[in-house]
Amino acid sequence: MKVQELLDAYYEASGKASELSRQLAFAGIAIIWLFRVGEQGGGIRFSEALLVPLFCFVGGLALDLGQYVYKSIAWSALNTVLSLAVRSTQLCLTSRKFCLLILLGVACNIQAMDQTSNTFNLVLSSAINGDKKQLQQLTHAGGSIDVVDSRGRSAVLVVTIENNIEALRLLIELGADVDYYDKSKSQGVIDQTAFLYAGAKGMNDALVLLMNAGARPDIYNYYGGTALIPAAEKGHLNTVKLLLEKSNIDVNHVNDLGWTALMEAVILSDGGANQQQIVRLLLTHGADPEITDKEGISILTHARNRGFTAIVELLNN
Repeated sequence: MKVQELLDAYYEASGKASELSRQLAFAGIAIIWLFRVGEQGGGIRFSEALLVPLFCFVGGLALDLGQYVYKSIAWSALNTVLSLAVRSTQLCLTSRKFCLLILLGVACNIQAMDQTSNTFNLVLSSAINGDKKQLQQLTHAGGSIDVVDSRGRSAVLVVTIENNIEALRLLIELGADVDYYDKSKSQGVIDQTAFLYAGAKGMNDALVLLMNAGARPDIYNYYGGTALIPAAEKGHLNTVKLLLEKSNIDVNHVNDLGWTALMEAVILSDGGANQQQIVRLLLTHGADPEITDKEGISILTHARNRGFTAIVELLNN
């Protein structure tokens, strides 16, 4: 016999017993009613001998009622517990699904990162090795040569850092975006583009290629400056001349430190002959000597304080 059949038999038997006990109790109360002694003052008197069985019959009915009350409370509590259990199970399942989705997203992200890293390494190695065919196959298959490494640096920037002019020329020939970088990954990179790096390092051959490829001079470095500012600071005379004569770079751009190219050419230099020529070039191309730093100190004052007599004359003239 199945468990459900046993439960059905139990419920049927207990229900029948309860029904018979109620019938017997009501019958007993009816018989006692018939044998009551009489009436006094509007009340009903019973023989004292009938009181005990009367209380028993009434008690039996109360107990029968009590079992139904108990059963209702018990079933209600059980139903509440089961409902909570079902909700908890559903919540656990939902949480598991959520966790699985997160893990799946992480796995997909890792896979995408690995794929991007592999593509970057392929592009970089092919450019360095001069494998034009490999790069063309990549682009024809729907891939891109505009990919970045873990620091957000493009292959164009990396070959520029390595001063590999032939690799740079090959990437430009195949249509690489010379200004491409990933801003979300490059927060710690000072020069995010090849143009910025070449200008800061005085790499004029690379700079010419990049300018001819349309490199933007208005993308700023980690310090909020143009390529001209570090070039002037570090004394790259020919680079400063190239930038001023062959690009539309802003000669009076102020970086996050509050300095222009002219100001850095004075404040962060030795004031020697090379720096004097850079100052002359900057002034010739419109550098404003009246721009002050964040403390309101002029370039002329800085030059005097540092004892740069020749530069003071240039600024006064």
